[in-house]
Amino acid sequence: MSPHIAFRGVTKRFDVKVRGTRQHTEFTAADSIDLDVQRGEFVVLVGPSGCGKSTLLDLLGGLTAPSDGEILNHPLDERLPELPPVSRINGAKSRFELVRDLAEREKLTLRQLLGRLGGGRGHQVVAGTPEQIADHIELWFTTGAADGFNVMAPLLPSGLEDFVDHVVPLLRARGLFRSEYTGRTLRSHYGLARPVSRYSKVTV
Repeated sequence: MSPHIAFRGVTKRFDVKVRGTRQHTEFTAADSIDLDVQRGEFVVLVGPSGCGKSTLLDLLGGLTAPSDGEILNHPLDERLPELPPVSRINGAKSRFELVRDLAEREKLTLRQLLGRLGGGRGHQVVAGTPEQIADHIELWFTTGAADGFNVMAPLLPSGLEDFVDHVVPLLRARGLFRSEYTGRTLRSHYGLARPVSRYSKVTV
């Protein structure tokens, strides 16, 4: 049976500026990927941050073009086929249900679904100037919508370095981010008292 989607030797390279210089270097985010996805199959991408999962999703969704190789049998503008029940999913069931419910509720095509999930894998995506990103974080924090944030940069380490260099100073100036740590442990950062060890000696 021919695959619904097929990658053949797909590679994606980006031109990245070297921090602190005017030089550029080439960064390979996906290298010679071969992948077959059958109709109705649910594929989960697993790997550490910066390994190329978001790039692969962007390639699947047609949001970026491969530098080399080809993508075959890619029906981007068809509705998703009926997905298997959650009981057959051995991986992240909650993430599967989120994607399935989103696709069914809004009747999304494959292109539309990957466009929604390609950047943040279903999480909030914010893009803009450092000031706009700081404004967004401040709004969510001060209105009680969130009490903390996980930063998932599209490229590592350069994306995280850009956030630290340009957004964090704005948050510090607004009193929303610490200038130094208040202690040496996570417990002390949260202001929690250190409990008495149950193994400590008790004097009677």
